[in-house]
Amino acid sequence: MTTTTDVADYLGLDDGIPAGSVARVERLITKAEQLVAAELPGFTFTPATGATATVYGDADDYILLPSYPVSAVTACTIAGTTVPVDELDVDVLGRLRRLSSSYPEHLADHGGRLRWPDDGVAIVVTYDVAAASAVAPEVLAIVCELVAGRYDNPSQVTQESMGDRSRSYAAAAASGYGANLSPGQLRRLRNWRRTRVLASRVRQ
Repeated sequence: MTTTTDVADYLGLDDGIPAGSVARVERLITKAEQLVAAELPGFTFTPATGATATVYGDADDYILLPSYPVSAVTACTIAGTTVPVDELDVDVLGRLRRLSSSYPEHLADHGGRLRWPDDGVAIVVTYDVAAASAVAPEVLAIVCELVAGRYDNPSQVTQESMGDRSRSYAAAAASGYGANLSPGQLRRLRNWRRTRVLASRVRQ
């Protein structure tokens, strides 16, 4: 998950979050992560070891694991036949591909690109969900932005004045933390997510 150190670094607090504010920042992190994860189906901030999923290929060179970010695949079978893990490659977005084939009867090879079987053939994968350090910087930055906005402006005021000085806050920050991401943040998350979704539709 996102840490208070991540938030402190974003805010430029060399000495970290003040002790009296740590619990509040941790609560804000939890809410911010829930908000971000809701826009990224399958994405989780919680590390896990030994997650198991049954997926079905689409005669493509990638299959998508149901939860991500992924740090490693520890076991895989195709129609009950074990696939050596050193024949597999997985990226942080949970896109799993084959590097070689010990069992060509379960794999199509088109133009040198190894593809998974078509629908109907069960592929069982055991994998580890990555720790926060592997979360994409774009995603982590948005969590920190949300927390920092609430930390700096807990009352979510739109404008404040003191004497002849006036300070305005962005309208997005005043919309109510936990209710909405800003249009820019949504766009950044969707652009990042599109990389994962489009990978499953590649045909070469």
